[in-house]
Amino acid sequence: MPTDDPIPTDDEMFENSEPLEPLLTPEQEVWLEQAAQHHEKALGLLAEDQPEAALQDAQSALSLAEKAYGTDHPDIANVLLVLGESHRQSGAPDQAAWAFTRAVRILEAMADGDPDVDRLKVRALCSVANLERETGHLEAAETVFLRAMAAAEAGLPEFDLDLAALTNDLGLLRKEQGHYTEAEACYDRALGIYEKVLGPGHPDLAGLYANIAGLEHSRGRPESAEGPARKAVLLRQRGLGEQHPQAAIDRAALGAILVDLGRLEEAKKLYQPAIEQLEATLGSDHYETANRKVDWAVLLHRDGELQDAEQTLLEALEVMERHVGAQHPEVGRARSQHAQLVHDLGRFDEARDLFARALAVLDASLGPHHPDTRFCRERLSKLRK
Repeated sequence: MPTDDPIPTDDEMFENSEPLEPLLTPEQEVWLEQAAQHHEKALGLLAEDQPEAALQDAQSALSLAEKAYGTDHPDIANVLLVLGESHRQSGAPDQAAWAFTRAVRILEAMADGDPDVDRLKVRALCSVANLERETGHLEAAETVFLRAMAAAEAGLPEFDLDLAALTNDLGLLRKEQGHYTEAEACYDRALGIYEKVLGPGHPDLAGLYANIAGLEHSRGRPESAEGPARKAVLLRQRGLGEQHPQAAIDRAALGAILVDLGRLEEAKKLYQPAIEQLEATLGSDHYETANRKVDWAVLLHRDGELQDAEQTLLEALEVMERHVGAQHPEVGRARSQHAQLVHDLGRFDEARDLFARALAVLDASLGPHHPDTRFCRERLSKLRK
């Protein structure tokens, strides 16, 4: 799934996830204790970037919790969030959607006013919204994000980490929609909460700084993007270590910014080891690895290595389409990059066809007024003259 680090992080998302304590029979207590053990093990495996391994424990936790509680207890929703996240990180969005949506149904059937239930409801809605965003359904994501925001503002304190996480995620959606001013306002609000609660140098701010950098980069302001991108790298490595895949993703994002600043050699020194690290940790067939390879192809293109750039881009596109489908906006953006590359290779008719394909995807997924759609339309118009 697309790489900006979706917030909440695993730790934030599942914070305070201990099961509630109703009156239970001795047999139910045994089931619940076993469910809690599987639940905690699944959380640990997710924190270690092992979602496939987490699935079995998350499924066992759900089965045991249902034996103890039935099907509609809030703890069932809590376990479903972990199961859904395990599916999401494993590249199974349909199964993730089932788990997240079931959690929302359970929680929305309950009366407002219980702080634990209200918090879980916000997290469940946020999970659904992020999944819609990651799969390219931006209008559906917006609808659910607004439901989540209404629930958060009604049920959470003003300075709350779940509210900050939700606001950050909404900012990421606004950026992907091309609503840059609204995205900036969301990030500013999230930053204010995070800094008040955690302090300005806390590692958990890494994802937010990466998103701020991505927003400035999308606005065509690489000089403004470099500072927050470097903060993201520093904080992520402080929190997770240099060898964590997300640290490599952040270094690659900084490299992409340096490309647009014309500092190609400096970008290469960041980017190439980051790509190699992602291939070693996540694998060449992982969506995040492929997504970063698109930017690596842009670097090669800028550096005059056009043949290598095209081979890299085609490999990335094949993986991305397999994960998210040909109609996803990130695939449309990559197609637009390929069209420009083919044009610079002198294959003008093919470039025109590729721009037309990219435009169809971007128009349908982002709308006609999005900056990426407008750029693609302008390039196609020039080629048709």
